[in-house]
Amino acid sequence: METKTDKAFHECYRRRDVLRTYIASRTHNWDEAEDLTHDVFEKLWKNRESILPEAMEAWVYRTARNLVIDVVRTRMVREKAAAGCCDMSETSPETPERDLAFQELRDLHMRLINVLPPKRRAVYCLSFFEGRDTVHIARAMSVAASTVERQLLTARKTIRTALAESYQKYG
Repeated sequence: METKTDKAFHECYRRRDVLRTYIASRTHNWDEAEDLTHDVFEKLWKNRESILPEAMEAWVYRTARNLVIDVVRTRMVREKAAAGCCDMSETSPETPERDLAFQELRDLHMRLINVLPPKRRAVYCLSFFEGRDTVHIARAMSVAASTVERQLLTARKTIRTALAESYQKYG
């Protein structure tokens, strides 16, 4: 016999195309909307017993909105960082010294990545080099998203601290 919770879940899932369109209208990326829709229903499935059937649809849209905000915020940070890199190259001419400093920084960054524990290194590389979010990394590595978040936070802090210490001697 189907419970009220099951009926509410099935009704939300039956209308997933509407949710996908809602997400796509905000992310402007259909593939990303597909992934985020899947993520919403994965979270809903895990939490379905703790959500009131009457509130399930609102929960779905609130979760979708929060995931969209995370994606858009991440995209903006990356675009801002890329714009900052471009601005720097436009205002300061390329010089052998600048090229050397950049190469040294990149080499140091790679050395720091390589001394991270293997799983932490994998999480960091998927995030930094491939732009994967924690949900996708967690799914790919078959671990909890909170584990990925902790590993990523620790890796970033380790690398940031080592870079800061390394460049304090020059500053």
